[in-house]
Amino acid sequence: MIHKKTQKRIKFPVPVIHLSHEYLKRYPEGHHVEDAKRIILDHEHLDPNRKNLPKVTNYTGTSMFVINNTSSYPVTFSYHGAFEENSIRIPENSTRSFNVPNGYYRVSLNSDRLHTRGIYEVVTCNDSYKSYDLDLVRDYKYR
Repeated sequence: MIHKKTQKRIKFPVPVIHLSHEYLKRYPEGHHVEDAKRIILDHEHLDPNRKNLPKVTNYTGTSMFVINNTSSYPVTFSYHGAFEENSIRIPENSTRSFNVPNGYYRVSLNSDRLHTRGIYEVVTCNDSYKSYDLDLVRDYKYR
């Protein structure tokens, strides 16, 4: 958050972040949902690992993930953000799409059947569309 007069970045104390999370749990449709989400996401943007990411500007919108698995192996797509986290199993040769609240997400994509490192990244979801097209090739182990 930016101070209006000095134009300097304000760090929120931890109790404010905690109270914002509590407000969202108790009043998911309350009058101050946007303010609570703004406080949480502005605090997350202060994380040094997220400085290079675009800043979330629409605090109440949603973004869509689309995973197209054209491989012959099932994959697991996991995401973890301030407001939602989940793991989704995607069967071989299929596509899944789902919406998530805007924010910063750590995403990972991997398969138990493949000997690959998978995809691990942090993304900004700000009324956007994130697509992952997988055409995975089997990585053979040498004996």
